[in-house]
Amino acid sequence: MTGRRAASSDLFDIRDFASFVSVEIDASQTEHWLFSDGHWIVRLDVHGGSLLGGPARLEYQLSGVRSAKPKLEALRQLLALFENGRLPRSMIPREQRAARWIMELRIGDAILAGASEQEIARELFPDAIAPKRWRRENSSHRLRVQRLVRTARSRLSDPLGGPWFQ
Repeated sequence: MTGRRAASSDLFDIRDFASFVSVEIDASQTEHWLFSDGHWIVRLDVHGGSLLGGPARLEYQLSGVRSAKPKLEALRQLLALFENGRLPRSMIPREQRAARWIMELRIGDAILAGASEQEIARELFPDAIAPKRWRRENSSHRLRVQRLVRTARSRLSDPLGGPWFQ
């Protein structure tokens, strides 16, 4: 943001996005704005100015060559939000690991309920688990369940510290 004059149509007014926004101001007076509808987040850091005083002209600073691509994508998302009042579905990032995290959560629930690895395997892979000698007949499923149980136990030791609830 600068003191240079800008056309009123080129100014940004945070009040237009009140339903999407939250702010934190750190000790150095940098404003950290989060725009979100609960499914996606775009962050805007304001250095040397404020969005709290009314319409402002924004300037964007990108630094780094390798890190520029995700920053440009965030800027595209922010501009689409400004123009449309929402993000188009095509711009909403998909979390590629969500299916695995859901499975880990299910296994964490099963562990807390006292389920055995065999019970977990039968729940996750009902048609694939042999009725007898499941450890020998279904070794690949057994190993997969063991890995998932190990991961779930690790995440349960600090549930808010991992990817489940961030």
